Amino acid sequence: MKPITTAEEIHHILLGIGKEFHRVCQEHGIPYYMLGGTMLGAVRHGGFIPWDDDMDFGVPREHFEKLKEILRAELPEPYRIVTIDDSDVMVADIIKIENTLTEMDELYKENFSHHIGLNIDIFPLDGVNVEDTRKVKRAITLSKIHYYRFLSLKQRSGAKKMAAMLSKIVLAGVKRTTLPRKITRMINSDVNATHYANIYGAWGLKEVVDKKIFEPLKLYRFEDVELWGVHDADSYLRQLYGDYMKLPPEDKRHLHVIGCRWK
Repeated sequence: MKPITTAEEIHHILLGIGKEFHRVCQEHGIPYYMLGGTMLGAVRHGGFIPWDDDMDFGVPREHFEKLKEILRAELPEPYRIVTIDDSDVMVADIIKIENTLTEMDELYKENFSHHIGLNIDIFPLDGVNVEDTRKVKRAITLSKIHYYRFLSLKQRSGAKKMAAMLSKIVLAGVKRTTLPRKITRMINSDVNATHYANIYGAWGLKEVVDKKIFEPLKLYRFEDVELWGVHDADSYLRQLYGDYMKLPPEDKRHLHVIGCRWK
């Protein structure tokens, strides 16, 4: 196996997946938005954050299940859709598109039967209203508890290690798909809602965002392609990151992939 050793090579592989995802969405009228660090990279760097190693997108829930079927039917080799329904690598109700010619190890995760390839993440954006805050908080809390269950105890310490230990004990014997499906039922996405909630995002309640910030779709330059993003990127990025144009300390600039290679 040939190791993949540079961020530039990882970015090239991920961008190939992202372009294919964009093509499929364009051909089928599926709206999507760059999220999180991908949206930040588009605005601050005109592409990838130099030390980033993933791409995140969001698709409104009313299009999410349809997108799964389209991707299963139309993705060309070497790309493949991976979901919680068909792989024990997945612990959340999101879509990954992987390059099957690669495989990787990730920080903080353990006890899976196989390695997944370099991939992009596609999150469902659930429609919620501001009065649903209590329900959204419960859903986000459940998603965090579920996620901690799969954290590596060897690579964590302190409060997060304790949370992972407790989650493993409390959820022992509970099927991997049970909590994600409960969360989807709990949210019961409303197409007429005022806000989008990314329940599985990294930033908790900060990822409950007014739809007016998202809409309408806006194209942004990302490396050598244009991708769809959040219309009011400034408001969105300030909500997640605060002063998003300020670079993080150098000791925080690291990849989450600890090893990846061509098969």
